[in-house]
Amino acid sequence: MTTDTPPLEPASKSSLAAALQHSGSVTQALQNAEVRVRQRPGAFAERWQLFQWLCVMEDWLRALKQLQVATQLMPDLAQTAHVSRDLIRVEVLRVDVVKGKREPGGLLPSPDWVTPLRNALALAEAGDMNGADHCRQQALSEVSDSGGAFNGTSFDWIADSDTRYGPTCEIVLGGRYAWLPFAQMRKLEMGPVTGILDLVWRSATVTLPDGSIHRGFTPVRYPGSQRGGDALRLSRETHWSEVGETGIIALGQKTWMTSAGDAGLLDVSTLILGDADE
Repeated sequence: MTTDTPPLEPASKSSLAAALQHSGSVTQALQNAEVRVRQRPGAFAERWQLFQWLCVMEDWLRALKQLQVATQLMPDLAQTAHVSRDLIRVEVLRVDVVKGKREPGGLLPSPDWVTPLRNALALAEAGDMNGADHCRQQALSEVSDSGGAFNGTSFDWIADSDTRYGPTCEIVLGGRYAWLPFAQMRKLEMGPVTGILDLVWRSATVTLPDGSIHRGFTPVRYPGSQRGGDALRLSRETHWSEVGETGIIALGQKTWMTSAGDAGLLDVSTLILGDADE
């Protein structure tokens, strides 16, 4: 079975290299896009460019407004606009999830260790770092290592470098946000990075242990990355900060740590999990 989600590829999308070459800073790029929209309010290309930079800045309300106008200017964009709205909605949800206010979904029944991992989020948000550490330690003590390979490099175990997520992969399928334990996937294939939005959401195809194939997206950045400098906003760097004994919170490009070294999400093309059936 294959579940499809359309890519974010409107016909007028400029190349990533060209967009970044002429943008300067993200703030300047946003200002330039706003000027061009005022000069040519009926031009789809200018609206779409502004929408993209608003997504980089995580200004979701303004991004949605520009997306609505862009769709009116180019009705063929309707399906892409629907996917974009789902991804923006998920970004708002992600913030609530890491604060412990809401729970992520799952594609398969969650392992027992996911519950204390989620409980740690609410405890940390309430300022109970000792409680959060205890829950996180409990969760990680129950995890079985999942070996595999990324881009052909073998590893014995894999986890998110941000301990809030543990050994899970954030995935968006059909507008649904889920934490998918690495042990519950067989293969993850990442789409090409060609446009500005690929620095925010990267297309992905996940194969589950039962052989079913699902196409969707993975968030490229950690929540709150827009508050950092351009290197974090554009997924060029990852910064980590320690909280308590077990808490490591990241900003910038999502990075997985493995026994073979760290892997930035933009550097991964294929992830194969050899222990997915265990």
